Amino acid sequence: MGNITFQVSVDGITQESNYAKSHSKIITQTVLKNIECMIKESIGVKINCVLTKGNV
Repeated sequence: MGNITFQVSVDGITQESNYAKSHSKIITQTVLKNIECMIKESIGVKINCVLTKGNV
């Protein structure tokens, strides 16, 4: 799998989804756990996020 990279977006499409993702410990912990697992398994990962006043 040397040529595979996962792109993880930690923001949402709407302001509501941005708020839900940034204000939920469960969602945040799940995303971070998955990123950590990919790094531990040497799977390429890129993290994207568009910062807005709704998710900062």
